[in-house]
Amino acid sequence: MNLSSAHLPLVSVLIPLYNANRYISECLDSIICQTYKNLEVIIIDDGSTDNSLAIAREYETLHRHIKVYSQQNSGASAARNKAFAYAKGEYIQYIDADDCLHEDKIMVQMQNMLEEETATLCFGKCEYFYKDKKNILERDMEIYRQKQFDPCEFLYMMWLNAEAIPPLGYLMHRSLIEASGGWNEALSNNDDGEFFARVILASKNIIFVPKSISYYRTDTPGSLSKEISQRASLSYIRSIELYVQHVKQCKQDFMPALKTVFTRALIQLYPLDQEAADTLQKIKEKLGILGYRYPKKTVLYDLLFWLFGIKRTAQLQTMLKSVRYRIVTLKYFIQSRAK
Repeated sequence: MNLSSAHLPLVSVLIPLYNANRYISECLDSIICQTYKNLEVIIIDDGSTDNSLAIAREYETLHRHIKVYSQQNSGASAARNKAFAYAKGEYIQYIDADDCLHEDKIMVQMQNMLEEETATLCFGKCEYFYKDKKNILERDMEIYRQKQFDPCEFLYMMWLNAEAIPPLGYLMHRSLIEASGGWNEALSNNDDGEFFARVILASKNIIFVPKSISYYRTDTPGSLSKEISQRASLSYIRSIELYVQHVKQCKQDFMPALKTVFTRALIQLYPLDQEAADTLQKIKEKLGILGYRYPKKTVLYDLLFWLFGIKRTAQLQTMLKSVRYRIVTLKYFIQSRAK
C-alpha cells in the first residue's frame, strides 16, 4: 500500500525518559527522520537528575510534534501510562530513550497494519547492538519465519524458546492497550514482558514484518533488567506469577513453556538473590512443574542440571556471560582505537 496519497493515521511515539542524556538525542533523531510523517512524540521525564530533561526541552522547542512532560520519579511503567494518557494517536509506538528506529520502521509497519483489523499486533526485526549500531549482536530470528501467528501460540513459542521482542519492535492500535489495562506500575523488572503478554493475548492476530527494523541497546548502565535489588527480584517473581494467571485463557498446555520461563528466571536469580530464587523454586514446585528446560543448547544444559543442579549451573552461566561481555567490550575498544 502506498501511503503517500492516503490519509495517514496519527502514530504516537511514547518515551519514558530517565537519566539518558547520553542517548536521548540519537533516539529522537531516529524518530524525527521517520519516513512516516504523521507522528507525535510524547516524552515523560521520570525525575531525571542529569540534563536529559533539558535536552528533551530543546527538541520540543525545535519540533512542534514533540511534547515533553515531567513527573516525580515513579518508574518507567508509570511514565508510559502517563504518556498514553496524553497520546492522541490511533496507533502507538513505544521506545525507550536509549534505543533507536530505522527510518522506515513505522512506515513499513503501517503499510501492513492498514490492511489488517485494529486488533492486530505487529512486530518487526529488532537488532541488538553494543555502543554503536555498527556493532550488531547477531540474533537467530528463525522462529519468526512465518508471517502470521495465533496469540496463544505466539506467546507459547516465545516462552518455550526463551525469546522476547523488545517494546520498540511492536506497533499496535491503541485499543489493544486499552483492552490490556495498561502497564503494571507495581512492577519494576520484567514489566515489559508482563505487559506485552497481556497485549498479545488481547490481540486477534499477530503479524511479523521483517523489513521493519529497530535497534535495541545492550550496554545501558543502570538498566532495571540488570538491577540487583530485592525490589527487582520480587518484581520478576510477581511478573512470572502473573504469566501463569494470564495463560489460563488459552486452551493449550503451557507447562513446557512455563518450565522454560521458570528455569531462565532461576538461572538469573540464583547468582543475585538466592532467597528470591528459593521462593520462585517453591512456586514452581507448587504448580507441579517438574525438572528444568533451557532452550539454548538443551542437551548440554540437561547434562549440567543433572551434574550440578540449578544453582551451580546458574553460577557457571553467569561466569561465562561475564567473560563474553568482557570480550565484546575489548573488541569494541580495539575497533574504536583503530578508527
